[in-house]
Amino acid sequence: MDHDALFKWLLKDPVILRSFFEEFLPEVASYTDFSRLEYLDKETRTLRGQRRTGDLLVKVHFKGQEAAFLIHVEHEARRDTDIGLRLLEYVILDRRESGLPVYPVLVLAGQAGAAPQRPVRIEFPDRRVLMFDFPVIELARLDGHEYLRKENAAALALSARMRFRHGEQEDLIADFAAAMGKSPVGKTAAQRAIRYFFVYQQLEQKQGLKMRQNVSKLSHVMISEKALDRFNPFVLMGEKRGLKRGRQSGEALLVLRLLRRRLGRLPEARRLAIENLSLPKIEALGEALLDFDSPDDLSRWLQKNAARAAIRKSVKAPKVTRKP
Repeated sequence: MDHDALFKWLLKDPVILRSFFEEFLPEVASYTDFSRLEYLDKETRTLRGQRRTGDLLVKVHFKGQEAAFLIHVEHEARRDTDIGLRLLEYVILDRRESGLPVYPVLVLAGQAGAAPQRPVRIEFPDRRVLMFDFPVIELARLDGHEYLRKENAAALALSARMRFRHGEQEDLIADFAAAMGKSPVGKTAAQRAIRYFFVYQQLEQKQGLKMRQNVSKLSHVMISEKALDRFNPFVLMGEKRGLKRGRQSGEALLVLRLLRRRLGRLPEARRLAIENLSLPKIEALGEALLDFDSPDDLSRWLQKNAARAAIRKSVKAPKVTRKP
């Protein structure tokens, strides 16, 4: 998985970028003009010629002048003790390339470890040659549930990389669903946050079915179909043609995925039969598959439940002609 590309993709939405600063660097957000920003996407390399993959450089305006934010993300589980010096190198290179003062931000998205040494100092008896400081956002040390109480799109998306107790994934996803449904951000930013979140918080078989039930319960407290469409991950999985068709396609994709994990690859005929089931039948299959031990169990279930629908579609009333 390309964690660097995913993180940059998330923050390349201007709405989510602004919400990132508002949540994690509020003082910086207070003096930054986010209506005038530019993503500087040039490929950059280190002094040794190695390609830099975990950087996002954004040109902004504040207090009448131009500057750049360098957001550097580290996903390695093992901490690099020289990360401060490496970040200093990137700042100098970007300053030379862009001609702008550069504000560095370090995001640690891997497992929690020793905090990086900061500020970076170079001192001699008669003077301080260098003091380089930067904010650090270590996601694994933050409480995911606390950030799911917010309606901030970046905080909601990045909660997927935060700390939560073992066995709480279903509650985490349910809280995310409810918060995302109430978030004031537009549809484009909301869908980006949702897709990022579910890359890291994927459901297993029984969890997926339980979560589907939780989503169904949550739908009764949402204020509109628009809110339901936004937070329901199973709607987003399908190609939505109206709310009902979207739910049906999404549910079918989920059930097919669970069946593939349990029984192996399905024949094309079986897949088509499942996709053509009604929504209540798909939900019934989602419950029944937990008891399947072999592909024969699925075949018997489809013969009993899908055959009737197929017969109703294929059998036409005989044409009656009247004799004069």
